[in-house]
Amino acid sequence: FSVFLGMAIDGVSSTVSKGKRGMLRIMAKDHVLIVNFPGEARVRQIVEEIRSDPSHNGVEIVIVSDQITELPFVIENVLFVRGSPHDPDTYGRAVAKDARMAVVLSRDYSDPNSDAVAAAAVSVIASIEDEIHIVAECLDDSHRSLFRSVRCDAIVSGFSIAGNLLAQEIHDPGISQMIEMLTSNRTGATLYSTQVAADANDSYSELAKRLLDHGVNLIAVNRGSESLTSLVDLQA
Repeated sequence: FSVFLGMAIDGVSSTVSKGKRGMLRIMAKDHVLIVNFPGEARVRQIVEEIRSDPSHNGVEIVIVSDQITELPFVIENVLFVRGSPHDPDTYGRAVAKDARMAVVLSRDYSDPNSDAVAAAAVSVIASIEDEIHIVAECLDDSHRSLFRSVRCDAIVSGFSIAGNLLAQEIHDPGISQMIEMLTSNRTGATLYSTQVAADANDSYSELAKRLLDHGVNLIAVNRGSESLTSLVDLQA
């Protein structure tokens, strides 16, 4: 009996160890994938922002990377799958086909080839599951075409946005504080988007006035690749 018990304990220990090192197929559904691990602080920030959104509160998050051997932190319902972000088998262990979305981070902020690496990961994920919503980080705006050539739902140019904010803050102090508050879920959900009905025929300036009566500010109207912030004479 003692021999059997010892074998059972060893088996459990081995499974736990493999799980920590990202070697097992995870058990998750409707989860969020975070692909690549540019640094602990960056990944922690993304996890906290995702979890701070009420619609993602408590959602399971699976980190996919071959840059680390195990997670350097312990956060509830944050799992790890170790493997190449370009290998379909890695996403098989991460159960990507059942994920609700994927966030593809830059692999290394000092490497100019990171955008090509991230775009390749986007391509692999898109080939596995058509419905998964994919958001990718792009370091260099001139590389955005890499992501447009694959099925990427949104491209975020972090360094470009940061540069814009720095310049705006010089001319108009206080802008960066406002933008930080608006874009962080940790201070409360503040930004929302909604689809406008195809048969709508309203003036957006009038709609903005009506929304203001309910404490809602209409910031912009997205049309294709354009975000229109001037609502005067703009019709739905």
